[in-house]
Amino acid sequence: MTELHSLSTCPACGTGLSAEADSEGLCPRCLVELALDSPTLMEELQQPQEAETLAFGSETIGPGRILGKRYRIRSLLGRGGMGEVWLATDLKLRVDVALKSLRSQLLADPRALEALRQEVRAAREVISPNVCRVFDLAEVEGQELVSMEYIDGITLLDILRMRAPLDLTEAREIASQFLAGLEAIHDAGLVHRDLKPENLMITRSGRVVVMDFGIAKGLGDGRSGMIAGPPAYMSSEQARGSELDARS
Repeated sequence: MTELHSLSTCPACGTGLSAEADSEGLCPRCLVELALDSPTLMEELQQPQEAETLAFGSETIGPGRILGKRYRIRSLLGRGGMGEVWLATDLKLRVDVALKSLRSQLLADPRALEALRQEVRAAREVISPNVCRVFDLAEVEGQELVSMEYIDGITLLDILRMRAPLDLTEAREIASQFLAGLEAIHDAGLVHRDLKPENLMITRSGRVVVMDFGIAKGLGDGRSGMIAGPPAYMSSEQARGSELDARS
């Protein structure tokens, strides 16, 4: 006999839920709203808790540490293959910022350091509410950090994992804002080269923000001969290492 799963309802909105659903009792839509109130919720639900410690040069530091007499570390926002991003308070400007640094094992790699500097040079050329603002490349205690706008939200990838496919109205609004940011990037003479759902953030108010200029390239730079970008999303000319323009 086929086992039937009983239905329960979402305590927030009353939507019917399958008893086998793995969403802590909430429907997907309410889970997204909760995630927007707590940007780290997705990480907490999907993976084991990561220690709230940060690599800074040869040190391991934690929340509350003040770097360069200016940045008070609050929490770890994320780690990637190249670097770490921390939430910090800029004590001079009295605003929250995101600080990006290279992983400690890459600090002596001149190519990794140049990529970090290139990200700052590229992003500072773009002015748009739909592109993450980069404020400065600051040297703190002998280590270079990128100070950028803190985006309080979750990635498009997280939203798609929770409740894809999106309805047409929502998808159209996200696409419209994303394309506005992309147009600003092209107007600044750049090709982003790393466009993917992980690099699109959606804020609490619904603002869509393009992130991560780590491999951005000038429109007039010609063929690099080097293949860089997300395999699932890059154009065929990008996959070949050919010359790129805005159409890519």
